[in-house]
Amino acid sequence: RTLIQQYQYRQLTPLGGYLKKAWRLVDVETLSEPGAQPGEFHEKVARVYCDAPAEPFSYGRVQLQTLSYPGDEPGKALDTATHYVYSLPDDTRALQTLQTQVGFDGETKTITLQHGLDTGEPVLNRDDNDVEIRYEYDALRRVVVEIVALGKPTEAYRQYKYFLCAYDNEQAQQWASDVKQVETHTLFDGLSRPVFEEREDWDSATFAGASRPIYRAQYDELGQLSKETEIDWLGDRLLELTSTYHYDGWGQQYSVTLPEGVTEVEEVDQVASKDGPVHRTWREVGGVRCSGITETWQNLFEKPSRIERFALDGSTVVSLQVNEYDGLGRLSAEKRGSGTGQRIDQYRYDVFDRVLQHDLPDRANKVYRTYALHSRNDLPESISVGSSEATARLLGLQKFDGLERRIMATTGGRRQVFEFAPGERQPCRVRAADGRVIEYQYDPSLSEEPVTRVLAGKTAQYDYDPKNARLRHCEENSADDGTRYLMDRDYFLGNGEVRTETRTVEGEAFTMVYDYSYRSRLRGYLDVLNQMQCYEYDDFGRLVKTTLSAPVAANSRYRMRREPAAQQLLLISTFEYDEQGRMASYSTQDVVTGQALTTRLEYDEFDREILRTFDFGDTLQTLKQDYDQFDCLNYRILEELDKNADPSDAKLLRHETYQYDRRGRLQIYTCTGPAAPVDPSGKVIARQTFGFDAVDNIISVSTQSPEEDRPQLTRYEFTNIADPAQLTRIVPPAPLLPVELEYDLNGNLIRDEQGRVLIYDSLNRLLGVETSTGEHCLYHYDPENVLSGTSSG
Repeated sequence: RTLIQQYQYRQLTPLGGYLKKAWRLVDVETLSEPGAQPGEFHEKVARVYCDAPAEPFSYGRVQLQTLSYPGDEPGKALDTATHYVYSLPDDTRALQTLQTQVGFDGETKTITLQHGLDTGEPVLNRDDNDVEIRYEYDALRRVVVEIVALGKPTEAYRQYKYFLCAYDNEQAQQWASDVKQVETHTLFDGLSRPVFEEREDWDSATFAGASRPIYRAQYDELGQLSKETEIDWLGDRLLELTSTYHYDGWGQQYSVTLPEGVTEVEEVDQVASKDGPVHRTWREVGGVRCSGITETWQNLFEKPSRIERFALDGSTVVSLQVNEYDGLGRLSAEKRGSGTGQRIDQYRYDVFDRVLQHDLPDRANKVYRTYALHSRNDLPESISVGSSEATARLLGLQKFDGLERRIMATTGGRRQVFEFAPGERQPCRVRAADGRVIEYQYDPSLSEEPVTRVLAGKTAQYDYDPKNARLRHCEENSADDGTRYLMDRDYFLGNGEVRTETRTVEGEAFTMVYDYSYRSRLRGYLDVLNQMQCYEYDDFGRLVKTTLSAPVAANSRYRMRREPAAQQLLLISTFEYDEQGRMASYSTQDVVTGQALTTRLEYDEFDREILRTFDFGDTLQTLKQDYDQFDCLNYRILEELDKNADPSDAKLLRHETYQYDRRGRLQIYTCTGPAAPVDPSGKVIARQTFGFDAVDNIISVSTQSPEEDRPQLTRYEFTNIADPAQLTRIVPPAPLLPVELEYDLNGNLIRDEQGRVLIYDSLNRLLGVETSTGEHCLYHYDPENVLSGTSSG
């Protein structure tokens, strides 16, 4: 496909005597195809310039820019216009630009920009919701202050300080203060490269704001990063994790040796192919390769054209993927695997590189997409699946306004409508398919998260930290029973992780306490029952031990940081790793009963689990697994033997095999052995065959049991024309009767296969379940839509 980008210019006469020749500006840009008729285009940008000689300040600046796309009717264009007004505010030496964007449907958005007259750097960005960011600079044009929402209760700012070298033994530094005024100090070498970083620790009573190291770096004589140390704070202890880098003769990174001693190698052969370099990646331990090799060939677009994996011997092919591209560098075909089971995905694009058609690997069905006509961005308006575009089944529709906000969404025939306040990006009203309305209010100067939500008479209120916009408090009153739900949070200053969370229901508080390291490693957790969990890490930052103790008398930070006494312990879990840093085993011991279970893991050269051993003390169970070229399971074998017995004496419990279709869906499952699974009727499953439709619905399951001569067929019907993915009827084998499923207007299941009635709200949260015998269970949620409790009767 050939595209043509055309440019038209206009000429402006220079003002004053400095310039003698007229100067030219781009007037119209047009994207079209060869042979296009006049007026035919894919995209057009037209500009109008300020050309009044009597106004030299704005002379030559863009006054109006119109972005046009073809409409759905011949000769009709969808225009998005941006108007520009320029001025010089009296209170600052800055050029102010007022941009007003008007969409094709009349929706508007206004942005005010200011740029310094001396430097050209941005000093103000403000939208029509009065959300603004201000910048201040020093004499070297470096940012010294960033201010958000100046003069408002949500005002927050970051500060930057710079220190140059005036004397011997000094070092250039930068100090950065976040919105909570926690400082980070960065030291630079003579080439302005960061070599050391420290940060104030205000979360520790011991350090009380003193700076602690968080990063170190070293460079070689060629200026390449050679060592990098990431530092974590595990209480008073510093955990230093150092990675070492090596480079090839081209100056590209060849390998990185991780803190645990594993080396990840990426070898780049620049001249291996006339089409581009070849990348080979693997892992080494102690200089010996311990993983398979992944070889990636790149084309002239610097995109992968061939990806091949080789086994540990370096020559046996494990998998192959070949990619094809069109003349514009877009992926046109992706061929995975080889032989009769090869999976091929093909793609077709529009002029803006958006996928219009995706041919699925089953070679029968395709996914079709259409996009909003008024934009080149990825704004899908419809998606459908079928063997042809004319017969494809529609799955969903969307509609976007002139500001690219989604104003309507239809899924399975269920329509949602979104309304927006002027200039805002988040909806203020959402009308669900059943007609119920959810209303939202926001504080745009703080964040795009709602401050209130009104749903069916229930109002949820949210309070955020005015500096960093983290949720501090939320509450909601139930309109049904008047129950009041509250949630309060406190955070660590160093990393923003939750320190405490208290949930209050009808005046009863439930508190959880967390202890995190600076790098967000969980060190301790005190649950609502006052049971304490402690976490320990090795010298490489890996979790090696967890403990669960009985309830403590009080939840104090001191108790969070110490190892519980032995008589308090309930559970102990330990973790071990292999030489490549992968989980090798984990053990769990019930201290009270003495019961213990150890699970050992083994992997192949591509980190796929191939053996899992369960050690029950006197008995072992082993689960062997094998994979195909697509990393899908080929088979699983579960065996059992006494701990000290010969492996040849192992008793087979279950042998499962798996076969897949070209779309990677499980098609045939077989199982033998005394521990074979059973179906809902209690019959042993020896073989199951699954049937699918174009949209991945399971439409049939044929189950063969060793107790029966003929397989039993269960059919699944999807009769809702508007929603091809909605299961409406289950037809089990005779003499069982068919099961009808019912849904509400929002698409939620309201009567299931057991005849239970399910109730939802407009947020599609499950509120209750009632059985045919009159038993019921109610579900309660907090303002964050997290399940907070259940009640039954």
